[in-house]
Amino acid sequence: MAKHTQGNWKEYKGNIVTESKSELPIDFDANICKLNTFLEEAEANAKLIAAAPELLEALEETTNTLKFLSEHLTEAGKMELQKALLIIQKATN
Repeated sequence: MAKHTQGNWKEYKGNIVTESKSELPIDFDANICKLNTFLEEAEANAKLIAAAPELLEALEETTNTLKFLSEHLTEAGKMELQKALLIIQKATN
């Protein structure tokens, strides 16, 4: 799997940051990226990007379940499983 900044990510004023685990009076420990666009759009994009690690984990868990149940999937279900596996590969390689 590709290396990425661990932790829980969150949106903070149009930036992607790691959630603070320190006692310091700041809301984050590390700035992962800053989005340079209009504030409203930056915040919406940042929220989507911040959810990426959790979305990837959920997709991996779902595909593992679907692989286990693969003999019961319809052809359409098998195609969706392959699509999900390709998306995981795209995100991690």
